[in-house]
Amino acid sequence: MGRALLIAAVAVILVLIWRGDPGVRQPPGILAPGEPLQTTVTASDSWQRGAYQIEPLAGYDITARVLSTRTYWMGRDSSISPIDFAVAWGEMSDQTLIDQFRFSQGSRHLYYRPRGAMPLPMDEVNSHVANMHLIPASDDISKRLEAVSPGQVVTMDGYLVQVHGPNGFAWKSSLSRTDTGEGACELMWVDQLSVK
Repeated sequence: MGRALLIAAVAVILVLIWRGDPGVRQPPGILAPGEPLQTTVTASDSWQRGAYQIEPLAGYDITARVLSTRTYWMGRDSSISPIDFAVAWGEMSDQTLIDQFRFSQGSRHLYYRPRGAMPLPMDEVNSHVANMHLIPASDDISKRLEAVSPGQVVTMDGYLVQVHGPNGFAWKSSLSRTDTGEGACELMWVDQLSVK
């Protein structure tokens, strides 16, 4: 009996994790109409975070609707980037379209699929959603990122970066909004954050 109860409890926890926090529902309409702004970095400065060296690859400014968030505590990457945001902008920031998809995060990836017929061409969807690995620039930014709920609109300013660490550790941001699969996520140093 005890084993069956434990299995049932684990199943419930996994379902809750998979479903995630439904967050804030928004009225229909595009909430984040602009494209992310990626700019050339003129200086080649880098900085340290503990044993890790962080190098900016591009300036990055994004306003997006948060689809889901996921906090990580285990693994070397969690000491650099403790939280991921799945985000959408353009047409994909519209609640009407969001309702036509299932979104989930896990193992540093974003998964999504339509609930029925695909409402937009897949290329359009892929180029307007992203899983972002976030590196808070300060304890204050870290706390504010943790407080963000799905459904809210965030503006984040900082850099897309690459990280090098002990024993050959390397982690590099994508610099494209149209790539998919392994290596397609943005690794972002977040200097500034505002939430609507």
